[in-house]
Amino acid sequence: MWLNVAFGGYRALTSRTPQGPFAIAGTPNLHDQQVPGYNGRLQPGNTDGDENLWVDASGTGYVVWDRYGRLLVERLTPDDLSGTGQMVQIDDYPERAPYYGAEAPSLFQGPNGTWWITFSLPRCPYCTAATGLEEASSALGPWHYAGTVSATSGGGQPDNVSVLPGGIWLYASDRWLQPPGWPATNEAKATQHWEPLRFQGNRILPLYDPATFKLKLPR
Repeated sequence: MWLNVAFGGYRALTSRTPQGPFAIAGTPNLHDQQVPGYNGRLQPGNTDGDENLWVDASGTGYVVWDRYGRLLVERLTPDDLSGTGQMVQIDDYPERAPYYGAEAPSLFQGPNGTWWITFSLPRCPYCTAATGLEEASSALGPWHYAGTVSATSGGGQPDNVSVLPGGIWLYASDRWLQPPGWPATNEAKATQHWEPLRFQGNRILPLYDPATFKLKLPR
């Protein structure tokens, strides 16, 4: 498990079971120090933001993350605790004022093996944003912008896509609250929107924000 510790980068934790207990295994080394932000300038200090991990069928792990509005993917070491230096930068998506850039990426493979990244377009903390798509034939690209699948992300910002037993790709977004004033200091009561992704050939169909849906999982 990886954690974002704000301006301290990330921490990698390990456990014998998903339920824990977890112990800190180290600080991952990602090779993004010379990657400029959305404004074209190198940012002082650590500006790594939201991150997401994916392990493919061969057991190779990858991390996708945003660095001041830019998306990056790096191959992980065999223990999934750090980066290898095999990294690509993604910045072909449209820039949308006033925030520009992108954030909240999630990396996964679809049913036909195509690689996808869902992400918040634009980068706007605690807002309602579109869900953008990047697609590629391999985790390290080349990546291509594939439009959006939702203008409102179910009333929030995209969070992650999880693959459940039975071949179900479950999309999740954070439905942030918007209290008066800024910043939004307490999001403990915010909820999530869940919705199964639907595929048609080599495309992800637009989200349709169902009021309810049923998941039939194998026993």
